[in-house]
Amino acid sequence: MNEPLYPYKVFEMTTENSNGNVYRFWIAESLSLKGCAGQGDTERAAIQELAGNEVVWLETAMEFDIAIPERKRSREMNRPEILDAAKRCVCGQREQDYGSPENNFERIAICW
Repeated sequence: MNEPLYPYKVFEMTTENSNGNVYRFWIAESLSLKGCAGQGDTERAAIQELAGNEVVWLETAMEFDIAIPERKRSREMNRPEILDAAKRCVCGQREQDYGSPENNFERIAICW
């Protein structure tokens, strides 16, 4: 699964057709590549489409000699932020999907 190369924002949109049916979808919009966006039925789908559209945008920019924005480097995380992000990864959805880290370590130890 590809991730966008540039910073982006994601927002939900709704529209109503002439029959009164409401359609909900997500937009992921590049903050650096003018006019580059992705759309999908889920937030994740919109982000994935944006990642693919960035590649096309960049290829087109090179073909037509359009300036390509410099990729901004994310700021460095400090130790507490890194530990908090790791805790969310290990103890969040991953733990719900695969069980506690202790149980996983036990399974790995058995394999060794």
